[in-house]
Amino acid sequence: MKINHDELSEKKISTNEDLIDEPIIKKVKMEDEELCSEFLSTSQFKIIKKSLVERRNQLLSTPKFRFYNRAELARISQDICTRKPIFLEDIQNILLSAVLKSNFLLNPHKWCVLEKTNKITQTVIILLNGPTSYNFVANESLFIKTGKIFEHQYEVTLANDILLEELLIIPWIYSNKKKVVQKYGSLEAAFMFHKNLNALSKFFSIEDTCINEKEDQKKEIDNQEEHDAFPRTRLLLSPLQMIAENYPLPFENNELYKDYRLTKDKYKPVTPNSRMFGLDCEMVRSVKAYNELARVSIVDEDYNSVYETLVRPDCKIVNYLTRWSGITKEMMIDATKSLKEVQDDVCNLLPADAILVGQSLNCDLNAMKLMHPYVIDTSVIYNLSGNRNVKTKLQTLARHFLDIDIQNDEMGHSSVEDSITCLKLAKLKLSKDICFGDAVLQKKSKFYTAKKEEEPNVEVDANIIKTVLVTSQNPDLNFKEMFNKNYEHHNETSAEKAIETTCKVVKNNDYCVTYINVMDAFQGNDSNNDPDEKISKCVLSIDKYINEVWENMMKNGLLIVIFGGRQESNDNALTMMQIKK
Repeated sequence: MKINHDELSEKKISTNEDLIDEPIIKKVKMEDEELCSEFLSTSQFKIIKKSLVERRNQLLSTPKFRFYNRAELARISQDICTRKPIFLEDIQNILLSAVLKSNFLLNPHKWCVLEKTNKITQTVIILLNGPTSYNFVANESLFIKTGKIFEHQYEVTLANDILLEELLIIPWIYSNKKKVVQKYGSLEAAFMFHKNLNALSKFFSIEDTCINEKEDQKKEIDNQEEHDAFPRTRLLLSPLQMIAENYPLPFENNELYKDYRLTKDKYKPVTPNSRMFGLDCEMVRSVKAYNELARVSIVDEDYNSVYETLVRPDCKIVNYLTRWSGITKEMMIDATKSLKEVQDDVCNLLPADAILVGQSLNCDLNAMKLMHPYVIDTSVIYNLSGNRNVKTKLQTLARHFLDIDIQNDEMGHSSVEDSITCLKLAKLKLSKDICFGDAVLQKKSKFYTAKKEEEPNVEVDANIIKTVLVTSQNPDLNFKEMFNKNYEHHNETSAEKAIETTCKVVKNNDYCVTYINVMDAFQGNDSNNDPDEKISKCVLSIDKYINEVWENMMKNGLLIVIFGGRQESNDNALTMMQIKK
């Protein structure tokens, strides 16, 4: 039987059509030229061939997004009941990838990867304070020009109060690349551990948080515990990390946390000398069909038990979960403490600068209905999987790093044992370095070490990135000390002038952030005007602003538009991303 290879090739191509991102342009063979000569002149054929080659080269040199399932779930077109927002950290990763001209930082990919990053010409961000994802959906028909520009629109969970600072940290890390790599071992480590602790004051009442950066670094060194290789403050979760890890934060008018309490009315600034306390809770299943607090254990830094109590749930217990909790029916007979009494005890016990340490501590704080600003989470600072999305169990961490077996009792876990284990893990990491115990950071650190050994005479640092910030009616913003040079700030009196300035300076800068405050139009406080009409007018203006900036950008420039969302109404933010072709 004669095999028709051309036919097989056609079948093979057709069965793999779903895997092809770009059109495949085959080389023109001699027989094709002969065939074409019957219909086209030689000059016509050469023109067509040249255009095809140019088209191929254009496709090969154009940056593009590749999205994963998580991105599809966050699309604004997804049903609101099944939609799962992305986080500001996800947007930061894309921005850092574009600025560094590499997606090496995005390993493993959480939701999206930016391909051909070396072809990105500039990064432009338009941050709008006021509109939300809901406002976009409700007025989508008015975003005519915006709808034509953006294919990718996603709901985002973020903290609007610190959004601008977190976007501007990207060029700061790039501009201080050499210093950052030397200090943290890799850029990802810097991104993860360069904490803006002052940002915590946006949520919690903290005394004297405005500290000069140089003074702050000096205090870190002078006040650092003798046995700590680096300040323990660098292990604290940032507000962004707390949001991503589902920690309770005191957002205004947030119904989700309306029954929660702060551990203190006012906190002291956290320092490298602040004491650590291990915390762990155990749960039982109530008639409400969810887990409720049944036991609380707190251990101090010297492994002394400073608080231990059983807690009586308000509802009837239907399952003691003994295999995991260690709680039995007999134990709970004498349990009389209420959740409120436990909250009072813990709030009175903890110092105003206490650092809580635990494994997935968000579960414990949610069970206790308490909010606390200073947290070290061992499930975040340790990672054996090499995947940020896959956390390592405490039992495995204890066995691997401490050479001890825990949680082996048939009668369930011991919350005291777990608390002590978490403290030991935190102290062990503090005695080593930031990359210790973290497979993801170790991989990045090895990369930079190898790069430096291969090219010992080449500076690890990169050129300073030219950054411009354009704001409307925000005279108090000042990031000059953060950047020192190659940084401009234009503060305009109106949104229209801010956009006009952006259009003038956007082509001359690598990283451009435009911040516009249109909150008044979306709050509906003006009783003299129809709020719907006011919103519609503002939406049309926003649509115009976005299009004007887009038209003045360079080709292969990345544009990200963010609707800041509003915590007080519990409305999430929105982000839209597109590369100018």
